[in-house]
Formats: sequence, structure tokens, C-alpha cells
Amino acid sequence: MNSFFVSLRFSILAWIIVVVFAALASMIYFTDSLRRADVHDLANEAVEKTAVEVEAHSRLPGGHSSSAELIETYLSHEVPEANEVLVGVIDDRLVFQQLDSLTRPDVDARAFSPMVRSIVINEPASGITDGIHWGKITVPSAEGLDYVVVLVSTEQVYADLNRQTLIFAGLGLISLAMAAAIAWVISSRIIAPVREVAHVAERISQSNLTTRVPVHGDDEVAQLARTFNHMLDRIDEAYRSQRQFIDDAGHELRTPITIVRGNLELLDTATPAERERSIELCISELDRMTRMVNDLLTLAIAESADSDFLNIEQVDLSQLTIDIDDKAHMLTDGRSEVVGIGEGQVSCDSARITEAVLEFVRNAAKYSPAGSPIHIATTVEEGRARFTVTDFGAGVDPAQQEALFQRFHRGSLDNKDEQERTSSKGAGLGLSIVQAIALAHGGHAFVASPENSKQAPQGATFGIEIPIESTMT
Repeated sequence: MNSFFVSLRFSILAWIIVVVFAALASMIYFTDSLRRADVHDLANEAVEKTAVEVEAHSRLPGGHSSSAELIETYLSHEVPEANEVLVGVIDDRLVFQQLDSLTRPDVDARAFSPMVRSIVINEPASGITDGIHWGKITVPSAEGLDYVVVLVSTEQVYADLNRQTLIFAGLGLISLAMAAAIAWVISSRIIAPVREVAHVAERISQSNLTTRVPVHGDDEVAQLARTFNHMLDRIDEAYRSQRQFIDDAGHELRTPITIVRGNLELLDTATPAERERSIELCISELDRMTRMVNDLLTLAIAESADSDFLNIEQVDLSQLTIDIDDKAHMLTDGRSEVVGIGEGQVSCDSARITEAVLEFVRNAAKYSPAGSPIHIATTVEEGRARFTVTDFGAGVDPAQQEALFQRFHRGSLDNKDEQERTSSKGAGLGLSIVQAIALAHGGHAFVASPENSKQAPQGATFGIEIPIESTMT
């Protein structure tokens, strides 16, 4: 029960009830106030009308011989409204209208005698007494002052208004109950996707990230469900990548650790020459593990969208191409040559771009025949800059091209001699880092290689493509 009162459904229902109740109460209150004001104004208008009519009678052709005749004539000809009583006061004598049963069956005008005498003696020209609006019209006479007193009762009208207000209030309560019931149903439908999100979140576990929230419609709640599903997709992808990364890293590290341990166990019985060789092998494997860990750290930083991974600045593409070639010469013993230079300014991290291109150069030098050229080129087209490295080796199997940029993947060569010549392999993270660099710039890495020919090697072209203007925010 306590959970219900703090639930979103109860909050929606409570707010709707409060708003509807306030609206209905305000409407009833202001409607009642306006109608009461109208009754008050109508009563005052009736009093003013009587004063005008008495004045009009005093000016009729032929005139009246006295104020008494004027008052009696007026009372005999005037038919009051249902809630009015007209009384004349002549020489302190009250003169009442002669009302038959058809005209005023429910009114005994003489019952107002005490009030009329009080009005004439003590009161001003008009006012309200016990719910009776009254007015006193003075008619001058030879002996003094005579009066016509009009009494307008609002008691019955106000009683009718009170009854109608109670009816409206009752209808308002019924409307409020109906609104609450409708709000209960609607709120249940509104928060159903939210409850589904909660249920899905409860069912998610480390081994089950496949459950998704059903999406219906295009409203904000549907958008919430889509966003939640997209989040689950990213979590699932990250989880799969993490598991694959752990499996691959464990597999890759197992080999150097085994080698190091095996050599250390043989040190006690080894000859000095064997001991020296074992130490060299251990250092070599430790260096390889160090490089692997550094590469893994680089990938982790790149994939975490860390703003420190890239240092974006405006770079002259032609100068960057020349700088890359200068460094490539040292890695390839002069085999590299620039075959195309793009021109213009590029928003990029020149150090990271250089690192990526030189990774292509190292692979080209490793997997292409000795003495064969390595071509470096840059181009600009349709707002994008492209850096490519082309070798003339055995090429890349089309079936492996997509997998080359995955972690711990090593390309295979058809040429056995080439494999023997390049027996020192890396951890298979270099091209993964290249892809991470390209993606961080808003671009991508690619490889293109024609099908191998038996007559002559076709080589492969590796490259990255990035936008000229940085997409980083």
C-alpha cells in the first residue's frame, strides 16, 4: 500500500484530481458569484425603475391635484413584479395595492408594514434590510412629504441560486469521480511502458542482455523505450567486446608467459651459454608483453572517447605527407616514395595520423618482397582527406579484409618464404589501433587488394579516410 502512494500512477492521479477539483470549484464559485451579483443589480434596477415611473406619473397631462392622488393613481395602475411590493405613505398612513389572487396569491403586503414605517422614519433613500432591497421615493405635498416605497425581495431568488449551486456541486463531484476513473485508466496505459522498462531491467543479468522493451507509437514514452533499448544494445556490444577482449588477451599473454616460465625453470641446470640464451628469450617476451599492454591501453583510451586521446589542430596536408615520408624512409631503408600529395588544411591530430600511416608502412615492409617499392599518397576529395600506403606483396585474401582491423587478428600470406622471413609477428593490435584513430577522427580505415595472380603479386592498399573538418565536439 505504501508503494502505491509513492508510485508514478498515484502522482498522476492525484495531480489530475487536484487540477480538476480546482477547476470545478473555481467555475462553481465564480458562476455563483456572478449570478448573485446579477440578482443584486436587478434588484437595484427595480428600485431605480420605480423612481423613474413615479416621476413620469407626476408629469402626465392633466396633472394630479395632490400627492395623495398621484400615489393612489400610480399604485392602482402599476403591476409589480413577482418579487416586488409597492407601498404608499400618505400623511403617515400606509396605502397598499389591491392585489387579487391572480396577480399576487402568495404576498401579504401588510406584513411589510413595520419595515415600511422603519424605512420612512429612520432610513436613507435606499438600502438592504434582511435580504430586502428597498427604495424610498419622496413625493412633496402641502402638508409635508409623502412617499412611495418599493420592496424587492431576493430571498427566493437566492434560495433558488443556492439549490442550483448545490446541484452544480453534485454534478461537479460526479464529474470529478469520472475524471479520476478515466485518469486511472489513462495513467495505467501511460506508465505501462515504464513498468515494462523496469521489468526488463530486473530480468537483465550478466549473462542475459538480449531482452528488449516493446515499442509502440512515437510519443515520449516510446522514445524512452527506444533509448533504453539502444542503451541495452550498447551495453550488450560492450559486454561482448569485453568478453572477447579478455579471451583474446588471455590467449595472447599465455604464450609469452609460458615461454618465460619454461626458460626460468631451466636456468638452474642450464650451461652458461644456454642461460644467456634463456635470459635473452625472457627479455624478448617481456618486451613483447609490454608492447601488447601499451597497445591495449591505447585502444582503451581511444574507445573510451577520452578527449585527451586526440589533439586536434589545423595541419597542412602536403607538409604532413612529407613528414610521414621522411619517417617512412627510416623504417623501410629508403623503399618508400610519395606518389601523390594532397593540398589544403585538415583538422586532425598529426601525431596520431602519422602513427596510423607508419603502421601501414611497417606492415608493407614486413609483408612485401625485399626491395619492392612502397607507395605513400594523400588526396582530398569531397571534403575528406585520404592517406594510403600501397605495397607490391602477396596481397590480402578478400575473405580476411574485414577482419584485419579486429583485435589480435594477423593476416596470412600465401608465400611461405615471406612468412619465414617475417617470423617475428606482433600481437595483432596495430591495425586495431589504426581503426580506433580513424574512428576518433570521424573517419574509417580500409584495405583494398585485387585477387592474387599467379604471374605477379598484386599487393594491397591500406588507408584511412577522415573529414577535413573535425567532427569532435
